[in-house]
Parts: sequence; structure tokens; C-alpha cells
Amino acid sequence: QAFFFLVQIPDLSWNRVMRLSLVLGVAQGEWAALSDPTVMMRSHWMVSRPAGEWQKLEKACKEVSSPESSKYGQYMTLNQATQFMGEPECLAKVDAWLSGKGKASNIAVNQFRDVVTADLPASVVREELGVELGVNNDGVIGSKVPPVIPDSLKGCVDLVVGIQILNGTRSRPRPVAESPVMSSSVGTPSTSDMFVANGTAGLFFTQSCGNDMSSTPVPCANSSNKISHFVFRVTDSKNSTTDTKIPASSITPLPPSQWVQGDFAYLATAPVPAFDHVQFSIAAVDADGSMSDFSRPRELRDGAAFSAADIRAHYNLPSGTPSNGSQAALEFWDQFFSPEQLERFMASQQEKNHAGISVIGHNDVDHPTLEGEMDMEILLGVTPEVPVVYYKTEQWNKTYGRDPYMLSYAVDANNRTDAPLVSGVCYSVPETHLPPGYVTRANYELAKLALRGHTVVAASGDNGSTDQNCTQHAATFPQSSPYVLVVGATVGGKNGAEVPVSSNPISGQYWTTGAGFSAVLPQPWYQTSAVSQYLQEVNTTAGAPKPSDYTAGGRAYPDITGIGENVISTYDGAILPMGLGTSATAPMYASILAKLNGELIAEGRPPVGLVNPVLYAAKKVKGVLGDVHVPGLTTAGGGCDTGFPSSAGAFDAVVGLGPLADYQLLAKFVRALTPQSVVV
Repeated sequence: QAFFFLVQIPDLSWNRVMRLSLVLGVAQGEWAALSDPTVMMRSHWMVSRPAGEWQKLEKACKEVSSPESSKYGQYMTLNQATQFMGEPECLAKVDAWLSGKGKASNIAVNQFRDVVTADLPASVVREELGVELGVNNDGVIGSKVPPVIPDSLKGCVDLVVGIQILNGTRSRPRPVAESPVMSSSVGTPSTSDMFVANGTAGLFFTQSCGNDMSSTPVPCANSSNKISHFVFRVTDSKNSTTDTKIPASSITPLPPSQWVQGDFAYLATAPVPAFDHVQFSIAAVDADGSMSDFSRPRELRDGAAFSAADIRAHYNLPSGTPSNGSQAALEFWDQFFSPEQLERFMASQQEKNHAGISVIGHNDVDHPTLEGEMDMEILLGVTPEVPVVYYKTEQWNKTYGRDPYMLSYAVDANNRTDAPLVSGVCYSVPETHLPPGYVTRANYELAKLALRGHTVVAASGDNGSTDQNCTQHAATFPQSSPYVLVVGATVGGKNGAEVPVSSNPISGQYWTTGAGFSAVLPQPWYQTSAVSQYLQEVNTTAGAPKPSDYTAGGRAYPDITGIGENVISTYDGAILPMGLGTSATAPMYASILAKLNGELIAEGRPPVGLVNPVLYAAKKVKGVLGDVHVPGLTTAGGGCDTGFPSSAGAFDAVVGLGPLADYQLLAKFVRALTPQSVVV
């Protein structure tokens, strides 16, 4: 379950009170059997492809995306790309089954003639597709398991989506639990997000209360010894400490219905001087004066926040004029933004004039969220000359259940001529949690987008490479797709060198930038050389994962890395450096590439499309990509000991190829690949 605390603190730079909320978990939801057999379910039938079709598509993508290819940048139009269509005989069989035995309505076929959408009665879903339907506590109707393809359609349908409820993870760090302490009747606080704004430090933390499971406004109010106050400790780079007393009564909780027993979230604030390196920690003091241990310190490097202008300066982006580029924030599940709030954010960044915003799908403007806001703000803030689309393909009518995640986006975008050329996505689902065939088919749809010159930028995640048991090094999707640019995160960089984000004490963060090797999709042509050299080093490094713990021949990620801490964003009107995680890095890079596309298109050149092969080639050019190798850092997630090591080579699983060093050098490299006469 997810649960929240709402904290009110004195306004730091605004003449009112700020309200912040923090989600520390993903709601699993209860599930009750559906009693109404007449409910209609929206289903999407992925029609199989003719034999050899995948190999043809893969070859075509390689030709238009590889810098050394004579066909580089010669992308296909939508009409041209529809040559990669479904098997006609299979399409006819699916249509006949849906029209007859399936008792379907609203049957529609996409332009590639390889996806059939239809509404099916719940009774047919249960009797013919072999799954029980239920309703979760969000009111969403669906099944726990994927539907079974009818025998008469096996070999003609890859999978059916839209029936099963998929649960994904937003790429945002979660706190790592500390040891429960012990010198007090209350446990040690466990720290989470942090920020510095206008001389004030903020630290989010959770607080266990022993056997206290009640919902009370004051932390641990029903414990044998109530919490009196907290001690917020700030330690600077010279190891000087400053302690600030925070009364427990200053904490305001969210409604009890949103709590999870035994796990509370709070925000503490304290003054902090200018610094280049600081650690925050906090301890609880009970009513008898007994103090818990201090939490594990959380580190913040060069505490100055990154505004949109700071990001442009850091990566050497020139000022822009209205552009032919296009960019989108891909959103799934319950993430929204407020256009009014976005305008306030842009005004705070001195960017009142911008190219504008639009929406594909549904946006609940009355319920903006921290993540939905951050995506839109970073995209539009970094490149205000490029219009931004909020892209949400999920059906908001809950009768139809959850939409099938990245597959729904790729299918929808492939069916459009107006889909934005660059899209950023900050969600992930473990490959093993998706229905059989899902990853392969969604990867096929993403390849079709790449063939048309589209770029998808995905956050690598914020949990390192290890699974929850710290045993296997698994991959998530869409990060495991070779047709997605996957970006990790660094901290610092404004007043010093960028450092990869890691829960290793060397970095001092509470989360680790994501990494992985796919167990489903093979390593693409553009990274085999760099990754194979890296794995030779891994195999001789003490403490590195064993070959049996991951798939060495799988698609490896991240591809690159960039700023993922202290990015200014807004929530409920409060503008703070709260943008963190690869959720901040992905929209940042999507915006940078959208800017580059706008410049290229204005010059009569093609967009960057699948930019991955270009970046792997550009690694050999001095000054385009940086090096943030830190000996001792690994991809071990919070609480885990084993991870892939940082390396001084061209590629490693911590940061991929490294961060962008100079936008204008990258732009120069890309321009040299195509003459201005090429028209897309």
C-alpha cells in the first residue's frame, strides 16, 4: 500500500504556507470478484506477423539509425512503414472470432493491420479467455492474470492486452529502511528525499513506532513513551555539525485512510549555510529524553539547485527560437499536471514566452501530481522553444480497466502522423512481471517508431540492478528495449564534478541509479563491442555479479547519464529543488534531443531518431560525452552488497557511456552525418 503524510512548514520564499506530499509505496489494492457479466471490457489483439517480418524490420532500423550506413536518417513515413503489417490470414481469423464467438462490439483495426481493438462482454472474457474478472479498490476492472488465447487463434495472436491489470513502478527513489534503534522506545528515523532552498534544508523521513499502529496527528502518540521532538543534524564538508530541534507537534499527517500501519512520512526543516558538500541526518527523542540513533546520513553535493537555465548552461545549450521540434511526457496510471501551475513555474524560471502545451488523451487538471508536474516542467523549462505534449493513452473510463502500458503508447503513436518525435517515459515494470510475449511485441512496436525517426527516452530506474532479494540482476521494461535511449542519474556538477548516484557510502545517496541486462531481448549491434569489453572486466572484479546472476548477452543499460538531483520543480505551488531520480534525467534528455531535432529539421536534415548508435559512435570523439568513473561505486541497490562496478572504459553499467559533456559538440557530430538536402 502507499501512504502519505502532509506537512505544513513556514513559507521559505512565498507569502503563504507550502504543502508537500510524498508517496513512499505503490498501492497493491484489494480485489473483489466482478458480479456483473454484462460489463464490456476493452481488449487489444496483437496479430502475429508474417515469417521473417521481424528480421526485415530490424535490418531497416539498423540502416536508418547507424552512422556508418549510407541510408542513415532516411526514415520511413507512416504509409511506407505500414509495409510491416500483420499476417492477412490471421487478421481475418481474429476478426471472424470477435464478430462471432466473441460477441464483440466496436471492432477497429489499426493502419498496420496488426492490432485489433474490440469490446468484449465480461461473460465472454471469463468463458472464452479463461480468466476471472474483479474490481480493485481504485474501481478498476480487470484480471490478475493474462487471458488465454483461444485454440483456434493460436499462432495468429501474439497476446491479448487490456484485460489484465498491470502494476508498474514510477522511477522515483524510495527510502531504504534503517536498522530499528534501540536506545529509545521509538525507532531510528529512516531518511528519504532532501532539498535546500533559500538557506533552508528540508529532509523527508519515515518513523517507526514499535507497536504503535494507530493513526494519530503526532508521531508515535500511542507509544509507551511519546516522541517529544526530533534533532535535525547538518554536517558540512569540514565535519562541523549543527543540530536543530524540531517539535513533534509540528507534523501534520494526511487522512488516516491513506496510511499504512507502522510506517509514517514527515518533513523536517532547518537553516543551512552555503555549502559544497553536506550531510543530513535525524534522530527521535522520546518523552523521557531518550534519543534514538541518528539515521544514516544523506549527502547533498554542491547544494545549489539546478534551474532550467542552469541545466542549459551546464550542457552548453544555445538559446533557441520557435522550433519545428516536438516533445512529449508519456504518462500512465494516475499522474497528471496543472496547466496553470506549469505557467507559474515557467514564470518563476523567467520563461513566460514558450511554444505551448497540448494534451493527447486524458489529464485530470484538478489532481496534479509531483511526478506529472516535474515531467512537464523539465521538458518545457529546458527547451521552451519546443512545444510539449502531455501524452496519456490510458482509457480513463474505468469500466475498461488499465491500459496496456508502453504497448498502448507505441501502438497509438504508430497509428498517428502527429505523434511527437521525442518522448520521455519514467515508468518501469520488471520483465518477469509482464504477460508472456509482451516484451517482444512491445519491442517490435518501438522498432517501428524508430524506423519513422522517433526517439523514446526512458529513465533507468532508481533501484540499481538488484532485485528485492539482492540475488538476481534483472531488467525492467521499456528499459530493456534496444529501441529506447535509457538514461541514468548523477548528483552534483554545478560547482564540481558529477558523481553517479549510488547508495554506496562513496556517493552517500539513499538510492542507486538503475541498470540491467535483459533476459528477453538480445544486445543490439551498436553496443556489443563496448559491453563485451566491460564484461571482461566484470568477470575479473572481486564482488561483481556471477555470470549465473544475469544475462550477459542481453540488452545492457543505461546508455548515458545526467543530472538527477536538486532539479527545481513545483508541487501545489511550492517551487523547490525536489526534482530527483532518473525521473528528472529522462525528461531533461528528451528535451535536449527535441531541441536538437528542431535545429536539424530547420536545416533540412532528418531528426535524430534512434540516437543510441550515434552516441556510441560519439563516445570516441573527444569532448562530446564526459567521464564520471568513480572507483568503488556499483549498481547495488539499497541494502544489497553486489552490483556491477564502475569502470574507466567506454561503457559501464553504472553510467553507460557517461553524461553529455557539450551539446554543441554533439550537434556538430550529428550534422556531419547528413547533408542538408536530406528531407524526412
